[in-house]
Amino acid sequence: MTLKMHPLFALLLLGYGFADALELPKGWIIPRDSSFYGAWRKPSPTRYLAAATDINCDGFVDSILILQPEKGRGLGLFAFLQDGNGQYRSSQLFDSRKEAAGLKDLSEKEKAELQWWYRSLSGVKAVERGIYPTACGQGYRACGKDEKRKIEIECGGIDFFPFKQGGDRYFYWNRSKKRILSAVMTD
Repeated sequence: MTLKMHPLFALLLLGYGFADALELPKGWIIPRDSSFYGAWRKPSPTRYLAAATDINCDGFVDSILILQPEKGRGLGLFAFLQDGNGQYRSSQLFDSRKEAAGLKDLSEKEKAELQWWYRSLSGVKAVERGIYPTACGQGYRACGKDEKRKIEIECGGIDFFPFKQGGDRYFYWNRSKKRILSAVMTD
């Protein structure tokens, strides 16, 4: 599979050692748009577009990537879970075109601005194991029906964050449900 990608991202993939084994989900590409490569990203070797952690507690390092749609605006957050044989299974965690709050009530211009905002300011980084209070657990707002006051990250987690904004969302493995869950951590 030949991928066209930003040169920095190509180095990143090679550094994580999975460029050859990675099969991108249909309709998604490695970020090429210049809005993904702002100056705030320079301190990170991954430009906050990728992270590596054992998110599903199986002893293998999994890869988390921010990808861009082949067509249109926005971004997607994907977990690539390693099977131990060097192969990866992708799981979409977030799609800004579908999951942005209030998206259906916005004009086309406002939607375009929001999707630019996601591309320009969203990043991802690994989170260490531990117990973390959620946004409602910290008193930022009332907890929803199924919302926890704190979460436990047993292996490795992911912080999907907007640069210098509130609204961090952690993604982590839930052993009993055998899937990745998320929690809003800041408001």
